[in-house]
Amino acid sequence: MKTSLLVLFLLFSSSLFAFDLETARSQNKVCEEPTGYLKTLDPAIQADVDDINAKRKQKYQEVATAAKPQQELSVAAALMGKKLVDKYGACK
Repeated sequence: MKTSLLVLFLLFSSSLFAFDLETARSQNKVCEEPTGYLKTLDPAIQADVDDINAKRKQKYQEVATAAKPQQELSVAAALMGKKLVDKYGACK
Protein backbone atom coordinates (compact mmCIF):
# COMPACT_ATOMS: atom_id res chain seq x y z
CA MET A 1 0.00 0.00 0.00
CA LYS A 2 2.86 2.41 0.75
CA THR A 3 4.13 1.81 -2.77
CA SER A 4 0.75 2.61 -4.28
CA LEU A 5 0.59 5.87 -2.30
CA LEU A 6 4.02 6.84 -3.56
CA VAL A 7 3.19 5.94 -7.17
CA LEU A 8 0.01 7.98 -7.07
CA PHE A 9 1.84 10.92 -5.58
CA LEU A 10 4.62 10.79 -8.14
CA LEU A 11 2.06 10.88 -10.95
CA PHE A 12 0.95 14.27 -9.66
CA SER A 13 4.28 15.62 -8.47
CA SER A 14 5.41 17.36 -11.66
CA SER A 15 2.85 20.12 -11.16
CA LEU A 16 4.13 20.84 -7.65
CA PHE A 17 7.44 22.31 -8.71
CA ALA A 18 6.68 25.28 -10.99
CA PHE A 19 8.70 27.48 -8.61
CA ASP A 20 12.41 26.74 -9.06
CA LEU A 21 12.58 24.50 -6.04
CA GLU A 22 15.91 22.94 -6.95
CA THR A 23 17.57 26.35 -7.00
CA ALA A 24 15.95 27.31 -3.70
CA ARG A 25 17.19 24.05 -2.17
CA SER A 26 20.73 24.53 -3.48
CA GLN A 27 20.78 28.06 -2.04
CA ASN A 28 19.49 26.79 1.33
CA LYS A 29 16.34 28.88 1.06
CA VAL A 30 14.02 25.92 1.71
CA CYS A 31 14.26 22.53 3.36
CA GLU A 32 12.08 19.44 3.66
CA GLU A 33 10.22 18.64 6.85
CA PRO A 34 9.34 15.04 7.81
CA THR A 35 5.70 16.12 7.69
CA GLY A 36 5.87 16.23 3.87
CA TYR A 37 5.89 20.00 3.65
CA LEU A 38 8.55 22.57 2.84
CA LYS A 39 9.94 25.00 5.37
CA THR A 40 11.16 28.35 4.11
CA LEU A 41 14.40 29.78 5.40
CA ASP A 42 14.00 32.95 3.31
CA PRO A 43 10.97 35.16 4.00
CA ALA A 44 11.18 36.56 0.46
CA ILE A 45 9.90 33.26 -0.97
CA GLN A 46 7.27 32.50 1.68
CA ALA A 47 4.40 32.92 -0.80
CA ASP A 48 6.00 30.41 -3.20
CA VAL A 49 6.54 27.90 -0.40
CA ASP A 50 2.97 28.38 0.82
CA ASP A 51 1.74 27.71 -2.72
CA ILE A 52 3.81 24.52 -3.03
CA ASN A 53 2.66 23.33 0.39
CA ALA A 54 -0.99 23.95 -0.51
CA LYS A 55 -0.55 21.93 -3.70
CA ARG A 56 1.20 19.17 -1.80
CA LYS A 57 -1.62 19.05 0.74
CA GLN A 58 -4.18 18.74 -2.04
CA LYS A 59 -2.24 15.89 -3.67
CA TYR A 60 -1.66 14.14 -0.35
CA GLN A 61 -5.42 14.29 0.25
CA GLU A 62 -6.12 12.81 -3.19
CA VAL A 63 -3.62 10.02 -2.58
CA ALA A 64 -4.98 9.31 0.91
CA THR A 65 -8.55 9.18 -0.37
CA ALA A 66 -7.63 6.92 -3.30
CA ALA A 67 -5.71 4.45 -1.12
CA LYS A 68 -7.36 1.15 -0.31
CA PRO A 69 -8.16 1.24 2.53
CA GLN A 70 -8.43 5.01 2.79
CA GLN A 71 -5.66 6.70 4.75
CA GLU A 72 -5.50 9.86 6.78
CA LEU A 73 -3.99 12.91 5.10
CA SER A 74 -1.21 12.97 7.71
CA VAL A 75 -0.23 9.37 6.84
CA ALA A 76 0.11 10.13 3.12
CA ALA A 77 2.02 13.35 3.89
CA ALA A 78 4.38 11.61 6.33
CA LEU A 79 5.12 8.81 3.84
CA MET A 80 6.09 11.33 1.20
CA GLY A 81 7.88 13.45 3.79
CA LYS A 82 10.15 10.52 4.60
CA LYS A 83 10.96 10.03 0.91
CA LEU A 84 11.70 13.73 0.43
CA VAL A 85 13.86 13.94 3.56
CA ASP A 86 15.75 10.82 2.49
CA LYS A 87 16.37 12.36 -0.93
CA TYR A 88 17.09 16.01 0.01
CA GLY A 89 17.85 15.96 3.73
CA ALA A 90 15.84 17.39 6.61
CA CYS A 91 15.71 20.89 7.99
CA LYS A 92 18.42 21.60 10.51
